[in-house]
Amino acid sequence: MSNSLAIATTTVVLGDVVQSGLGAVTGANVTNVRPGEKENGALSPEANVFLYQVTPNAALRNADLPTRTANGVLRRRPQLGLDLQYLISLYGDEAILEPQRLLGGAVSALHARPMVTGSAIQAIIDASTGADLTDPRRYLGDTDLNEQVERVSFTPLALNLEELSKLWSTLFGVPYVLSVAYEASVVLVEAQVTPKPALPVRLGNVYVLPIERPLVASVAAEDGPDEPIVPGTTIVVRGARLRGDVTRLRVGETVVAPPVEEVSESEIRGALEPPLFPAGTLRAGVQGAQVVHLLELGTPPTEHRGFESNVAPFVLRPTLTSMTVADVTGTAAEPRTATVTVVADPPIAKDQRVVILLDEEGDGEAYSFRAPKRDADADPVEVPVGGVAAGTYLVRIQVDGAESLLEAETAPGPNEGRFVNPTLTVP
Repeated sequence: MSNSLAIATTTVVLGDVVQSGLGAVTGANVTNVRPGEKENGALSPEANVFLYQVTPNAALRNADLPTRTANGVLRRRPQLGLDLQYLISLYGDEAILEPQRLLGGAVSALHARPMVTGSAIQAIIDASTGADLTDPRRYLGDTDLNEQVERVSFTPLALNLEELSKLWSTLFGVPYVLSVAYEASVVLVEAQVTPKPALPVRLGNVYVLPIERPLVASVAAEDGPDEPIVPGTTIVVRGARLRGDVTRLRVGETVVAPPVEEVSESEIRGALEPPLFPAGTLRAGVQGAQVVHLLELGTPPTEHRGFESNVAPFVLRPTLTSMTVADVTGTAAEPRTATVTVVADPPIAKDQRVVILLDEEGDGEAYSFRAPKRDADADPVEVPVGGVAAGTYLVRIQVDGAESLLEAETAPGPNEGRFVNPTLTVP
């Protein structure tokens, strides 16, 4: 790459190329000063090369990879890509068209030599020894612009009247003279720091894999798409490209490895119970099912993140496993106040919303009570109830909107099809 002298070296090379095209006017030379420093009304033929703007190169702006490791160790030199914009102004006697003749020679030379060549840079280095104090070459002996891989090229900028007027308006109080703008691109500047060498790569592995992202179309119970999903239900994940080299099934925050025989290109089956899903890892409510393909890479092969499917939702309903009533107050026909303690499967987390629903048998009263906030993941959950008439109630529980099921009478008879369980008696 090139050091901090790259910008000044580019300016001198540009001036040399312009100088080579000024032979049409005797005595014409090149200067490198701000246009405002020129003498007003000077008739001596000159071409002034002025660097008026520096911008980051758009193509290389994000090409510089991280130069340091996570702990701050320098691994490679930081590199900056720049585009340099120059204003070439022509001075001379307008009566004999000297500025226009100088312009013709300058643009002709730049069109013929549009790049910064190694020989031009070497000529600057050779001339640095013995140059007088007013010659910029004296200070460019250590330039290494010729080591830059990509050569700097000169390209004319098409400035319209508005852009040209804005440019000259920044040079306050300077009268306009015949000018043309050029861009030098790209100049790569590197900080002169010594990076710490990295250890050599002992083994190299190259993998070429097609992008085959799995697609999940639906999640349903094995018994049918309309059947409820509760703990212990075998779910069927249907879609396309579901089987990978290493296939995993994610439900909520739990990732499991389904049995190989239960995985195909279009279906994955898994029971929502141990041993596939360890106890306490599932939560009632709306859950998301996702298929994850892992890639075995490296030496020795280890599992790496690969492709993931979309997330398909389903509702996991809780199951009431036990209910108790305590701290009952009230007698005779008075409404009762009590604490109902429920235990559910899957266990209820502290941040889940819990509502208990009580329906009196027959066409009696119906009540709903919300459980208070809890400080920790705990099961059972205590729910205060009040204003409840004594009697036996069918009990349901809602966890994050997912409602537990009621059992219906299956024996033939007058009560066939009526809900009979689970029930709770408030004395």
